[in-house]
Amino acid sequence: MRSSALLDVKPGPWVTQYPIDVVLNAPLKFAYSWCTDFSPLDSKLEKGNYTRWILEKTSARIVFEDLAKTKTGWSWQRCIVTLNKPNRWRMEMIGNYRDVIAHYKLIPLGTNRTRLELRYKVRQTLRIAPMLTRTKRCQRNMQMWQKFSKALERDYSKMHAHEK
Repeated sequence: MRSSALLDVKPGPWVTQYPIDVVLNAPLKFAYSWCTDFSPLDSKLEKGNYTRWILEKTSARIVFEDLAKTKTGWSWQRCIVTLNKPNRWRMEMIGNYRDVIAHYKLIPLGTNRTRLELRYKVRQTLRIAPMLTRTKRCQRNMQMWQKFSKALERDYSKMHAHEK
């Protein structure tokens, strides 16, 4: 068992805000509903190795926890998502490796296209995990949102096909 004196648990500084912009081929109302429908199945969309538990889900707030085994031990995080319909939400995540504050905004681009603007900042909480470079973190999150956008568009197409 490790002594807590050996672990550097003082949170690091907040890292500069990261921008992610993704165009979604779906109307704003569908995109908002899809993006804020957090589920234990979300890890499959990301091809992730974590387990998600939904602790609270109301029209104003969602609270969930994720747990994953990593090379350096267990990664745990609790996310509190505050919904601001019709086009915004905020996520505050605390975790044993990092904390994140994220602001999401959807902007309509015509009738069937929506732009997602995501701005977030990160601070490392436990320094045994390597901190990703700004470029690597942006790349990783952009890849994740590209997967999400394809899944969202696939779901929208299926729904739209059933309406015809």
